[in-house]
Amino acid sequence: MKTVTVNSWWLENVDFILIENVEDLKSYAAMENSDVEDAMVRMMRSDEGIERWDHLVTNDSAGGIMAAAINKVKVAGGAIIPEASALLNQKIHNMLLQLMDGEQLLVNHVGGWQPVNDKMTLTNIRTFTPAADLSCYVIAENASIINLENDPKLEQRVIDYFDENDAELSYVLNLRRFDKTDLVIIFNEFIDVGGDTVYVYTTGMDVQQMYDYSDAIIESGLKNVIFEFNAGISDSHKKVIQYLKDAEVFVEIR
Repeated sequence: MKTVTVNSWWLENVDFILIENVEDLKSYAAMENSDVEDAMVRMMRSDEGIERWDHLVTNDSAGGIMAAAINKVKVAGGAIIPEASALLNQKIHNMLLQLMDGEQLLVNHVGGWQPVNDKMTLTNIRTFTPAADLSCYVIAENASIINLENDPKLEQRVIDYFDENDAELSYVLNLRRFDKTDLVIIFNEFIDVGGDTVYVYTTGMDVQQMYDYSDAIIESGLKNVIFEFNAGISDSHKKVIQYLKDAEVFVEIR
């Protein structure tokens, strides 16, 4: 796959994924399937009831699939998880039909797609690397704090926090793609350059995930964790905090 910048009378310097052939579509489908699975897991593991899953929808392609599934189930009944899978399969099937008609396809950041037409100018063509294939963590040379982030980019609040503390940016992105063993290795690398504090800016909706990275923090020997909850602290969060404290980890709540 490639990414391109598109201009036309209705678009100005908008970036798209370019799908030119069936092999590109296979790669795109694998990426979409992985992202939708991640979204499903995040929703199922959250403390929110299924009737509130619409509050967990993210502004990306997987979020669009989940939102469509939730809305369809509200109207017509059924179950959200199989409906989301069916919607994704239908989307890929429809894209395949267009490719077989000789079209090339453009996909935007929220998963919408359209054929390329002769009124479009495509520039800045470059190789697209899915987030799963990127190096999803960075440890600065003089690292003191490391942020854990589920999304493929840092929140502005996280960037501001590092600035406020005169700390070089160190972080793990796409956190769900790392298991405990991966995180322990990263945390040990972080410790080796002088790092000592994990900072997490979070809604805390996925409580099980909080326990998972807490286990990695404990095993690596890190002793400082800062939580900044952006949607309030629940009893479940307090139990995670106590879990860390019982392991002699100092926890600060901002």
